[in-house]
Amino acid sequence: MNILLVINEQKDPGYVLANQVSELIGTRANLFIDGKHRGASVKNAKKISENEYAGMDVILVLGGDGTLLSVAKEASNLNLPVIGINLGRLGFLAEIEREEIEEGLNKLFAGDYEIEERMMLHAVLLDGKETTALNDIVVTRASSTLKILDLDIFIDDEYVDDFKADGIIIATPTGSTAYSLSAGGPIVDPSLNSMIVTPVCPHKMYSRTIIVPPEKTVTVKCKAAIDNEAVVAADSEILGKLSGNETVVIQIAQKNFKLIRFKGYKFFSVLHNKLVKKES
Repeated sequence: MNILLVINEQKDPGYVLANQVSELIGTRANLFIDGKHRGASVKNAKKISENEYAGMDVILVLGGDGTLLSVAKEASNLNLPVIGINLGRLGFLAEIEREEIEEGLNKLFAGDYEIEERMMLHAVLLDGKETTALNDIVVTRASSTLKILDLDIFIDDEYVDDFKADGIIIATPTGSTAYSLSAGGPIVDPSLNSMIVTPVCPHKMYSRTIIVPPEKTVTVKCKAAIDNEAVVAADSEILGKLSGNETVVIQIAQKNFKLIRFKGYKFFSVLHNKLVKKES
């Protein structure tokens, strides 16, 4: 087995845990790290470039959910499954907690796991810029203005409504427990395929989340106004800007994200343990 180890250097300064992982893996697999970690010193790990990722079997992420999200696009393009070791706060996506590293790696090598297929979103701007996201596509206020946005929402070619709001979140079920939840959106079982459209601080009494089936397209249009400027972000990475009459078109991506889950994983039990217990 060839494993690509992705390390969040801020959460593992000195690569202490990365070396612990390497020692626990031992001779059971070939370990590789991204060549961008030029100063990294991880025992028995070979540095490789992006064009060598296709030879990997698994991506092992050492960090929080943000680190895992950062590899989601590349992992889906390469059709590689991902497993995370949580060094963050909640870690909804990570399967292994810091204190369970040895047990988790033993399960991985024993094949005691299943692969979940998580849907992703594909977003395209008018200028042709495009990307995919595992959690969400967010249209929000540009830093140059603090004024409320005026946005039109379409599902396929049907006009839905105009939203005067701080922004709009189009989330996947995976992302329903992230920013969308903070904005008042519902929790959606990640085994479902749907888009969750939630306004952020809407200036309407009746503005609610809209659940959109996977075969449809969501279009967000920025109305024409001198100070109506927005930015579009995919999993917190800026894709581009929207100004008067410009749109971003969002659909279900053609490729899924593969997430390794140990047998016996139960979504709502994990949700309760991480969201309720840790927050209480």
